[in-house]
Amino acid sequence: DDTVAHILDQLQQVVPYDSASVQLLAGDGLEIIGGRGFPEAKDAIGMRFVLNEADPAYPILRDGLPYVLHPDIQSTNERFKGFLHDHIRSWMAIPLHARGRLIGMFTLDGFAVNKFTEAHARFASTFANQVAVTLENARLYKDLQMELVERQKAEVELRQREVILEAI
Repeated sequence: DDTVAHILDQLQQVVPYDSASVQLLAGDGLEIIGGRGFPEAKDAIGMRFVLNEADPAYPILRDGLPYVLHPDIQSTNERFKGFLHDHIRSWMAIPLHARGRLIGMFTLDGFAVNKFTEAHARFASTFANQVAVTLENARLYKDLQMELVERQKAEVELRQREVILEAI
């Protein structure tokens, strides 16, 4: 959470978004793991989106685009007319690649039409490389910590079994 918050704070200093989310691939979709600027009662953390051809970010998966930019997403995508997205007008998705594979994306939202430019999108794409490395390092650290806990549990179990065997 701290990593995602720091990433989005840094990005906002150079790309003036109104809200943003970081999403990681999970099965056949994306799960929001962090965000900034969501209107009250619209906490999107933990939400999942199935990736299919109707998703505005799908060209990133299908064509490997460096970003997708919609000056007015309300006019081009029905999904953005619902409760969670009705305030979003400009929308941008940027893929996150780590170790040569897509691990997720971050999206930037603007509450006004034409909030983002191609220059914003290019800068955000460059920033995405750093974001992906940071997220991948955080994931590896978390995995290592979990493995350490499991190893410590196994050692305790082994010691307990040794004590029981010695008592017999």
